[in-house]
Amino acid sequence: MKVKILYIVLATFVVIYVLTLTAMLKRNDIEILLSSRRLVLSDPKLHEEDLRHLEILQELNEVEKKIAKEDGNIIDDQQPQEVVVAPLLKGELRLNNQGGIEIRGEKPEPKTCKAERNVVFLKTHKTGSSTVINVFQRYSDHHNLEMVLPKLPTHLFKWPNKFNHSFVFEYKDGDRFNLLANHARFHKENMAAMMTRPSLTKFVTILREPLFQLESMFSYFKFHKPLKTSEENGLWEFFSTTESDRTQLVRNLKTMKAGVVKHLLKNPSTFDLGFDQWSEYPANVSHVIKTMDQDFSLVMISEYMLESMVLLKDELCWDLQDVVYFTLNKRPNKFRKDVGPKRETVRHWSRIDYAMYDHFNRTFWRKIEQKGESFQRDLEKLKDMIQDLEEKCLDKGDHVDETQSWFEIEGYKIREEARGTDYYELCKRLTRSEIDYTMILGEKQSRDGFKMHGKTRERYES
Repeated sequence: MKVKILYIVLATFVVIYVLTLTAMLKRNDIEILLSSRRLVLSDPKLHEEDLRHLEILQELNEVEKKIAKEDGNIIDDQQPQEVVVAPLLKGELRLNNQGGIEIRGEKPEPKTCKAERNVVFLKTHKTGSSTVINVFQRYSDHHNLEMVLPKLPTHLFKWPNKFNHSFVFEYKDGDRFNLLANHARFHKENMAAMMTRPSLTKFVTILREPLFQLESMFSYFKFHKPLKTSEENGLWEFFSTTESDRTQLVRNLKTMKAGVVKHLLKNPSTFDLGFDQWSEYPANVSHVIKTMDQDFSLVMISEYMLESMVLLKDELCWDLQDVVYFTLNKRPNKFRKDVGPKRETVRHWSRIDYAMYDHFNRTFWRKIEQKGESFQRDLEKLKDMIQDLEEKCLDKGDHVDETQSWFEIEGYKIREEARGTDYYELCKRLTRSEIDYTMILGEKQSRDGFKMHGKTRERYES
């Protein structure tokens, strides 16, 4: 007991000393990345008192560990201990040699929460989820976390089957992970069991207005083929039939390709989330929404991606630079159809998805209202950061995503001027497709010698 009191007194003294010393450090903007006893300094020309300041931060970290150990709480040395956090200002974002984004421009503000490292992102179809998974893949890559990956070279967890551990890349009994984000059909218990702290796992997903989600699916998955409609007006023709005829047609689809259509043509998000897409009784719709409310900490809304990313940052206690993004897996405008007049028909056809979307769209904006002015400040900063990165990274012109040969998807080409800069690697990560990044993380995490190959390696090494 006396030893514990001494530790607490020592910790208090150190905190007071650090606060006093911090006020004196006016000469340098010190950038600190403290992770698992590793210290990275952006400015080698530090004064002696600056160096002493960094030593004290490390000492304080060790004192906290000793106190926690005596109390029976274990602090994992392998989990990065984030000490300094500062938002970025326009024009000041770059990647350092260790793969971390360096921070300049604003005074650091201490966090009152700890970054979440046990997160499942349930990736729904054609909702902007390819943009979101890049955020999780980059976060895992930068922090050297373990990500649950599907059995490569696929990037799906045997969808449409509900997730289980037998779908996991190089899985061995007892393996535990930090993040899961590739396409999987939801099974809360099986997914949580993969995490290092199952009971503390946070679940996040994203929804899109079902009308435009279905329009996108018709185009991307070429639904006109199994449905035997025209390619140009397939959705219009499908929804011009009676609901009874549509139901019979979809239920009778049997081929492998048609199976995808069968699961995605009616209440596709309901299916992805693990529920029965055909059970549209009012009591079941209420059950679906209530269960989602309980299971998911955040439901993002595709139409408001910027706002969604700021909410994600807050929910996971991450930083703004963690959620910068470029839109990925986007169709050229020439493939988009005007389907507005079919909204009420689709609303009646996909009752559960629309009920979910309406409910979580309301809760989404309530969350934002509760955030106050700080949310708007973060929103403007994120806009500036993305615009800055677009100017630094992206070549103007039309480019195609080379990882999806079966459908024309907009891609990115990095400006030649970015090569050799301290932000070039960040540009590559931001523009990397889900398929490529899954392979790259597979090689990085593999214990059995998996190697990415072909075009993926060429793009990685370029």
